[in-house]
Amino acid sequence: MNVVSLHQCFLGTLQANAEIRTQAEQQLKSAQKERGFLACCLDILNSADIELPVKKACLIYFKNIIIKNWRENGSIDHDEKPIVRERLLATIVHSDRSTKAIFIPILNEILVTDYPTEWPDFLDSTTRLFANPNDLDSLYTGMLCFSELCRKYRWMKNEDRSSQLDSIIKQYFSSLLQIGGQIISDSASSDSHWQLPEILKLILKSYKFVTYLDLPEPLQEEEAISNWIGFHVAVMNISLPSSAMQLDEEERHLSPWVKSQKWAYANILNIYVRYGSKGWLSDGSYTQFRALFSSSVVPELLKTYFGKIEEWRQGHRWISDASLYHIISFIEHAVTRKSSWGIIQPFLNNLISELAFPIFYPKDSVLELFEDDPQEYIMMTFTIEETSNSPVTAVRNLIATLAEKRKDTALEPILQFAYGKLNSLTSEQDTINVARQRESALRIIGCISSQLVEEQSPFKDQMEAFLSALVFPNFKSRFGFLRARTCNVSSKFSKLSFTDPNNLSVLFQGVMNCFNDSGHLPVQFEGALAIQSFIDFPQFKEALGSIIVPTTEKLLTLSGAIDSDLIPSVIQSCVENYSEQLEPFGISLTAKLSEQLMKLLEELNEAQSADPDDFDSDELGSKTNAALGIFSTLLTVLLYFENSAQKIAKLEQIYAPVLHYVLAKDLDSFFAETFEMLENTTFLTRNVSPTMWSLFEDSLRALMNSDLSLNLEDAMPALKNYMVYGASTIKTNSEYQQAMIGMVMKVFNKDGDFAPDDVMNAAELSTYIILALDSNSAGPYVPHLVKKSLEMMTFEEAEQPGNVYKIIIANVIIASLVVDPNHCLQTLIETSSTDSFFNLWNELCTSYKRVFDMKLSIMGLLSFLSIDTESLSQMNLEGVIPQFGKNLTILLTAVPKAISELEKKRKEMADTDGSNEITDEFIFGDNDEDSDEDENNEQENRDLAEAAETGGFVLDDDYIEQYGFATDDTFDEDPYANTPLDNLNIFKTFKDFILSVQASDSNKYSSIISQLNPEQMDTISNIVQIASN
Repeated sequence: MNVVSLHQCFLGTLQANAEIRTQAEQQLKSAQKERGFLACCLDILNSADIELPVKKACLIYFKNIIIKNWRENGSIDHDEKPIVRERLLATIVHSDRSTKAIFIPILNEILVTDYPTEWPDFLDSTTRLFANPNDLDSLYTGMLCFSELCRKYRWMKNEDRSSQLDSIIKQYFSSLLQIGGQIISDSASSDSHWQLPEILKLILKSYKFVTYLDLPEPLQEEEAISNWIGFHVAVMNISLPSSAMQLDEEERHLSPWVKSQKWAYANILNIYVRYGSKGWLSDGSYTQFRALFSSSVVPELLKTYFGKIEEWRQGHRWISDASLYHIISFIEHAVTRKSSWGIIQPFLNNLISELAFPIFYPKDSVLELFEDDPQEYIMMTFTIEETSNSPVTAVRNLIATLAEKRKDTALEPILQFAYGKLNSLTSEQDTINVARQRESALRIIGCISSQLVEEQSPFKDQMEAFLSALVFPNFKSRFGFLRARTCNVSSKFSKLSFTDPNNLSVLFQGVMNCFNDSGHLPVQFEGALAIQSFIDFPQFKEALGSIIVPTTEKLLTLSGAIDSDLIPSVIQSCVENYSEQLEPFGISLTAKLSEQLMKLLEELNEAQSADPDDFDSDELGSKTNAALGIFSTLLTVLLYFENSAQKIAKLEQIYAPVLHYVLAKDLDSFFAETFEMLENTTFLTRNVSPTMWSLFEDSLRALMNSDLSLNLEDAMPALKNYMVYGASTIKTNSEYQQAMIGMVMKVFNKDGDFAPDDVMNAAELSTYIILALDSNSAGPYVPHLVKKSLEMMTFEEAEQPGNVYKIIIANVIIASLVVDPNHCLQTLIETSSTDSFFNLWNELCTSYKRVFDMKLSIMGLLSFLSIDTESLSQMNLEGVIPQFGKNLTILLTAVPKAISELEKKRKEMADTDGSNEITDEFIFGDNDEDSDEDENNEQENRDLAEAAETGGFVLDDDYIEQYGFATDDTFDEDPYANTPLDNLNIFKTFKDFILSVQASDSNKYSSIISQLNPEQMDTISNIVQIASN
């Protein structure tokens, strides 16, 4: 590998000419395959004569190769790895300051893979860099490498790392304290060397990494606790030097001094929550440490923190937002501890007035967002503040915790402060300063609202008057941010029972005025959410009903303007509450929702295909949530047209392109929602349209291209519906058959990370596929499916509780016996499996609880018993006829009650019109035809179910117990789902069979009933009699 030519390649990647760049990139792709490529990269990085931009380009390329290919089975030559390890640390030492951070992921990747086995001298090489404290580049590099070694242990528990980590801590952590202490002792002097505050930050991060998930035993010792806590407090006490304070306030958090203080506070908080107090994050391993920390450390830390807050309030100390967050969060946690509450209580009023109130007071920069970037203002102020480490979030949590955990002591002072502040401002002019103070006071009220309105609250009866006098008037403020906050806080009192209609009128008018404030997006946003909060109020609901269509249209517009899942949720509430009024608007509503959803999906697809660094993760998260919200709303709209297949047919044409886009672009984050739309469309129409068949093809392609083990379960209801309602098409379309069989065989062959649940899903899908076919179309697949099912019978079977796994796998063979008995029995005989399978089947016949399983087994038994006696004799199978006759009777006795219970579930879970009822007429492969079943069959089924409950069949507990119907090996039947056997009148089918056999083959009839007792014979007679009426 020629270093000069490689240098030219990296230089070429920086050229403005696209053709030169492309050529250089292609040359690099070829060059990286040659032995010695990484060593040449290191030569470039170590050369003093090469320009810094070229070095950066080389280093980034080098980093990407290491990260992608270092681990086992990567493309990096095995002989080149020792060269990289040997030269890496020296390269970092001599690298430019601006490139050192790029080495961090390189170090991390190699250490995770190679330390200590392949890189045993790494620790010695690292600590040798500490030897000369005057060589700051070496000292910094040593600390950088040491912190990355500590990072390796971040996610390990002590039992998995103590053998390596404890000796490192004992040998070297005291040196870290010494180095850090020297930096702290003269921060002003240290500030003249950029390496020193960076080293301080790395020391704190090293401590963070080793204490993040578990607390190493060497750091639980009393002396170590004292030393390290003292070091952290010393970092907190640093007066920020000029390099930090000269930065703009918005940029100051980037200073390593400021970051060091942030990590000092963060480490202490993590130690307190995880190890220093009892709680769900801690366990019983830290009893001694916890006692020492609670009694000796926490009181001193609280005094330190209250002192810092006082300095901050007086303007004598600047504290970053992140550090404030950790300070306040520490105090919040201490509030919940009995041992520390006594220390905090005297400071309660100060926490409210001197901490919460000024932090809630909106800054100029925040109000500028209200005007200049309203979406960012909404995200920061209303929707995602709980995910950010901001002091606003911490204060909100602190006030809420005080009100909840120290209710008797703290709730009244908090309310009194907010009341007093709002009351004192009632006579003031509506100036920006007054509006800000009201905003802050209202936020305090919002934090304690849930405690104020609970049933036992002594303040509940006063809240309506409080809202009327001090909150609702702010609906008329000339400042939009205050109107938005008024909506937000008012919504938190939606559980309050208002007694004065005038107050409700003011509330409704205020909310709607906010919602109609098209000039201020945050105001409109909060108005929309308030509509949802109060939509169940009768007065509110009645007034909104007269304007629901224009309101919904405006919500759609708002949804398009804001990437949030909250507005689609409001639309969904409107659809649920005003379905009749909105029904004529359904087509337009679906079109607008689909348009918005498509826009979001295209943006997300673009982000998925691009460099992750080019997109904001919070923004992508908001877009994803917004898309999920619209999917949910679309489904709600669809369900409200469940009684009109014609309208659904129009709707599906509108949203089908969205579903196609998700599947075509492999946007697997939305596969579940897409399959749910397909499931409900086919279920509600009881039909598969050409559009739905097109999406079926998209679905199969997307599933096979994705991780099937992650997506099959989500797709199951939709795929089963295709087999039920599209059976006639499946029966004649060999491409669809092969695609479906190919998918289930992929699972059966374990071609992926498939679990037993995946096997069960594939088996159930196989059963539905077979039942959609006839003997001719099923013939090519039955032998393979039967063989695979027999193999799957033992697939991790020991881990499967009860008979559920066996039932679902056996159903594949039973369905094959129903549709294609010749190939099924031939395969069982060829594999010498008849005895074992029939024995299992006999056992399962006393375990079924689902109607589908019972009907399928009855049909399988009838299919077998319909084979002529001579053929059965030739196969040596006539001996099972008596047992199969007994199984038939057991199942026919149990199925009426099962049908009755399923119908009861369906009636309880939904107001159905009978379309979900089992109609008990059966034609294999024709379940998708549009036909009204014979009313007599429905009545027949109801009569039989009723007979089961009224004594027509004996089904008492003794009978069930006698014939083995255990209650523990069951699984639920989905009352909403349809199956290929729902239209099967099993009793008529049995009647026709048994009368035919009795008339045509008396010997077989005698064999069938030979093991039946008089009670079972009566059951057969009852079935024949009732089914004949």
